[in-house]
Amino acid sequence: MEILKQLHNILKEETALYTGIYNCEEAKSDAIIEKDGRMLETQSVKQESLLKSLSIVETSRAEFLEELNREYCITQNTADLTISMIASRFDSDYREMLLDDAENLKGLILKIQSLSETNMKMMNDNLRFFNMLLSDLKGKVSLKTGYTSRAVEEKSIDNPMIFNTMA
Repeated sequence: MEILKQLHNILKEETALYTGIYNCEEAKSDAIIEKDGRMLETQSVKQESLLKSLSIVETSRAEFLEELNREYCITQNTADLTISMIASRFDSDYREMLLDDAENLKGLILKIQSLSETNMKMMNDNLRFFNMLLSDLKGKVSLKTGYTSRAVEEKSIDNPMIFNTMA
C-alpha cells in the first residue's frame, strides 16, 4: 500500500540521519579521548546540521501521521499512534518492513543516547582534571622581587604560566 511505502521511506530517511548523528557521537568520543578540541568542534557542527535536517523530517513524519490518523481514525490522539498500530491496520508487504524499521530506529536512538551520556561523562571528567591541574599550578606560581647590581627592582615569576582570569 502506498501509505505504508511512504511511511517506510520517511523512517529510512530518519534512520540515515540518526546513523550520521551516531557516527558524529563516535567521532566526538575519539576527540574527547585524544583531547582534540578542533575535531570535537567539527563533529559538533556536523551533528548540529544533521539535527536540523532531522527536525524537518520528523516534522513531516508528524504531519503525515496526523493526516493518516485523521483519514483512517486509528486512534483518538495522534500522539498515541504507533507504527505497530498502523501496520496492523493495513495488509501490505511493507507491514513487516515497517516494524523492522521502527525497531532498528529505536535501537539506534538508544545507542545514541547511551553514547552521548558517556561522552558527557568523559567531558566532565576532563574538565574536572584540568580544573584540578590549574588550581594546583596557580598555587605554585609566586612573584619574587629583588634588586639588580644597579639597584633596580627585578621581578620574575617562578614557574611562569599564563592564566585566563575569566575562567
